[in-house]
Amino acid sequence: GTPAALTEDLRVIGEADRQLNSLQAWLDREVEDQGWTPEVRDAALRGEELAARKVELASRAYDVVDAAVHLVDEEMRILERAMASRGLALDAQASQDVPDVRRCRSSAASALSPEEELAVDPREPRYCVCDNVAYGSMVACDNDECQVGWFHWACVKITAPPKGQWLCPWCR
Repeated sequence: GTPAALTEDLRVIGEADRQLNSLQAWLDREVEDQGWTPEVRDAALRGEELAARKVELASRAYDVVDAAVHLVDEEMRILERAMASRGLALDAQASQDVPDVRRCRSSAASALSPEEELAVDPREPRYCVCDNVAYGSMVACDNDECQVGWFHWACVKITAPPKGQWLCPWCR
């Protein structure tokens, strides 16, 4: 999974989207005018194959990005340990100002709708006191040993990034 391969996969997904939209419009017209002719059935099967390929590419892209994020997370842990062994620490406020793009789906979101919850990848990690996936504004517990790590602002009753060190309800 190189960046070039990921870019190509995303380009192919976009092209497949355009083809599927065009095919769907054609199928709608043909079915209305002529019914389910053999030509329409064949086109519908091609559409199903294209949609399956699109899902396969999207899943592969997710896995590539997820693996890269895990590598970055591990590098951050190594860096934090190395800094701590030298008596240094990352600036907690600066690290809270950087959004965790992997975990926060939308800064405007405050909760997942039932439809969104059903669409969540079962491999997606769970966080917070609510044991839900990440979404919206989140805060990290500054205790390196915290078992949960990330919390939704609303669940821990905060409305702005904490100033200085912040500990979750379990680590206080």
